Amino acid sequence: MIKKITSKYEIGEWVYFMAVYQFPSNWTKDNYRKFLEYLISQEDKEYREFHKSLVLNSKYEIIGIRVPNMRKIAKDIAKTNIEEFLKCARR
Repeated sequence: MIKKITSKYEIGEWVYFMAVYQFPSNWTKDNYRKFLEYLISQEDKEYREFHKSLVLNSKYEIIGIRVPNMRKIAKDIAKTNIEEFLKCARR
């Protein structure tokens, strides 16, 4: 089960609220689908448009998640069963 938690980050005078999810220890197709929905919910539209202008003719969808958020997400995924995550990601 993916559990939603909200975190507050203060960087200088900027304040960010990020929905953080507690990732499952065992990945399933359904959990992976929820994870993709979570990634899309973290999208920064301006950031996405900027990167779309840098990457021309990409066959992949660019979501536009800022690097600090992606690092946090990657650390959380690394705490789970990474082999199962990669198997779900390949499907």
